[in-house]
Amino acid sequence: MLEGSNRRLLVGLSDVFEKLDRYNDYCRNFYQNSFFPNNHDLLREVELQYNVYVSTFFSRPYIDLVDKSHAKDYFAKMKQF
Repeated sequence: MLEGSNRRLLVGLSDVFEKLDRYNDYCRNFYQNSFFPNNHDLLREVELQYNVYVSTFFSRPYIDLVDKSHAKDYFAKMKQF
């Protein structure tokens, strides 16, 4: 277990901190203009306390993406577990 992690808690963050080009215009606009500016302090605190994250897009691998062509295969893989 990495320092700052907790076996009983999974912290989910969206993978939108670097490459927003894979997301549609609505999603990019939300993160750039609303989410980041309004949650800067919270995100910084989470970053300092935890170092293992899961993706918040795990259960919705298509909704905000420009390319939705892989969603069917992704859901099929999830059903295998």
